[in-house]
Parts: sequence; structure tokens; C-alpha cells
Amino acid sequence: MINISLKGSQEVNSILKINIKVLALTIIFFSLIEPDYFTSIEIIHLIYIGMRFVTLLIALLYCYTKKHLPKITLIITLYFIIYGYATYNNDGNLFNLFNYSMSIISFVIWIEIILKNNPLPGLQSLNIVYSSLVYLNLLFFIVFPEGYMQILTSRGEFVNRYFLGIYNQFAATLIPAIIVNVIYVHLRYARIKLQTLILIGVSLFTFVYFWSATSLVGVSLIIIYLILFRKSILNKLVKLKVIFPIMIGIYLIIVVLDRIGIFSFIIEKLLNKDVTLSTRTIIWDAAIEMIKMSPYFGYGYLGDGGKYIVFSAVNQKDAHNTLFQLMLQHGILGLIPLIILLIFFIKSMAKSNKSFIGKFVLYSFFVATTMMINEVYSFKFILLILMLGVFVPYIIKEQEKLLNKD
Repeated sequence: MINISLKGSQEVNSILKINIKVLALTIIFFSLIEPDYFTSIEIIHLIYIGMRFVTLLIALLYCYTKKHLPKITLIITLYFIIYGYATYNNDGNLFNLFNYSMSIISFVIWIEIILKNNPLPGLQSLNIVYSSLVYLNLLFFIVFPEGYMQILTSRGEFVNRYFLGIYNQFAATLIPAIIVNVIYVHLRYARIKLQTLILIGVSLFTFVYFWSATSLVGVSLIIIYLILFRKSILNKLVKLKVIFPIMIGIYLIIVVLDRIGIFSFIIEKLLNKDVTLSTRTIIWDAAIEMIKMSPYFGYGYLGDGGKYIVFSAVNQKDAHNTLFQLMLQHGILGLIPLIILLIFFIKSMAKSNKSFIGKFVLYSFFVATTMMINEVYSFKFILLILMLGVFVPYIIKEQEKLLNKD
């Protein structure tokens, strides 16, 4: 009887510890993923900035006391050093870059800490934060269909800003939310749960409501995987030797060889876009010319999704292609740390490609890079997927522990 009560109290204490950890991590990640709406409210925005610095200091203190060397964080820090030199070299705003870099580095170091040391509570907290943002955004555009403000685009059109920003940037939060949720529920329950279906349904509704073509491609690819690939022989195709050649092939066909007409049926009939992807190919040509003029260090920081391509005083664009945008930001030298991170990702994927979680992370990388051929999203989007891949062996090990307990 005494043993039973002791065991019961130990289990309760263990649950309480996990819940406190999840709560603390949830607060941390809420402070690191600031919705667009809060950037418009100065007091709240300043609170977010302050919280980022506090969370970064806590993370560094944790690494120091645990004697943990955050390798991925060091790689991203090197990235921002190069980016900083590119900005300085082009007389850019170093203070704004520093502010931005602190946001990214804080995010990266905490992802590294949780995935390496506490995958289950870490992914649970990430799932809470990302899912909450999806549902808050839905509520926001239902209550405020015209958004909280309007901005005038270079084409002379007014575009509404919502809780997560303009509609074609919703995917930078909604797609990672689905990816994190699928990984978390599969880690914890070894199957897809109702919460996943609801999250996908809300995301799909959002993309259809605003008719965001690239976002629809992304969520459709995830749905196809979960329906057709997850438990079929087709899942064997989801491996590095297949996925990477497909990714490279799509990029070469669309961007390098400019054979976008091959996909004309999908682009014109299904997505209701013109065959130049709403003048994307014209922008790409301009981006390539700019890259040729400053190939090594680019043009420095102009904001997250900076408008580097200037057609006229009132017509300025980002590259509408993530690789081109990165080249414009910091040139070839700035890509070196990201290539190192990609190598870590590939090595980890090679070891973990037999599990569902490993395959899904690799497929998610394919989804993200496909979307980024045609769009520029928040840097956190691709960083999150790369880091999930780098630390997927720790997630799988955590899943094995949970299965052994059961």
C-alpha cells in the first residue's frame, strides 16, 4: 500500500514537472514568434524585444551551466556576422539587423536546447504556440475581415494586414504549425489525432479563403503525403536519393531553364495564375542581374523580406525566390553557414530515414523548398525544418522511450 502511494506521488510530481516545463517553454516561444499585429502596437512590440533578450540570456546561462555547446546556434551566429559585414559594406542599418538577429538566434538556441534535451515537452510547447497563432489568425480575419490596416502595394492595390501579416505570408506560420503538430502527435501517440485534422482543415480554409496559390500547393502536398504516402509502399520513395534530385530538378526546370510552361495546366487552370506566376519570372531576371553585380556579399539587410529589386520609385520587390533573396541579402559568402547547416541536416536524415518522423521531416523540407521557389518567407520557417531534421534522432529516441514505457 505504501509502495503504491509512493509510486502515485512520484507520477504526480513527474507530471507537474512536465507541465511546468511546458508552460515555461510555451511562454518563451510565444515571446520569440511575434505576430505581425503586435509589431504595430509599440508597447507590446517593445515588451517582445525585451523578452527576446531575456530568453537569450537564460538560454546562454543554461548552456554555460550544462556545459552544452550549441553548435547550430554558432553556425547561425556566423551567418549573421557575414550578414552584418555585408550590411556594413553597403552602409545599411546595423542596429536593425542586430535586433533581427537576436530574434532569430534566440529562436534557434531554444529549438536546439529543447530538441536535444527535452523533445516531448519542447514539441508540445511549440505545438501550443504555433496552433494558437493559427486559430487566433482565423478569429482575427473573421472578426476583422478588412484587417487592422491596409498597405498600398507597388501595383497601386490596397492589401489588408491581419494578425499574421498579409495573406501570402500566412504560410510561414500555418505550414510550420502543421509540421510541428504532425511530429508532436506522432511522437506522443504514434498516430494522427483529431487536433491534426482540425489544424489542417483551418489552414486549408484560410488558404482557400484568401486564394494564396503557393500556400495551397504547400498544404496540398502535406495532405497528399498523409493520405497516400504515410502507410503505403509509396513512403519508400521518401528518401534522400529520391527527394533531393526531385527538388533540384524542379528548381532547374522552373528557374534556371525557364521551362515553367511544363506546369501551365496546374498554374493556369488549378491555381488561376498566369504562366509567368504573376510576373515572378520577370522579377527573377532582375534579381539575377543584381546578384551578378554583387555576388559575394550582396546588398546587406533591408528587413525580413526586404525589397531589393527597384523597378521604379513606387515599384520595389523582394526576389520572390528564397535562394535569390538570400543572395541579394549577403551573397555567396552568406550561404556558407547555411550550406554547413544543410550538410548537418542531410547527415541526420541519412541516419533517420526509416522512421515516420524522419521521413516526414525530409518530406516537409521538400514542401518548404518547393514553396520557396516562388516566394520569400520568414527565415524561421526554413530554419525550424532544418533543425527538426538535424535533431530528429533525439526525437526518435524519445519516441522509443515512450513506446517502451507502454
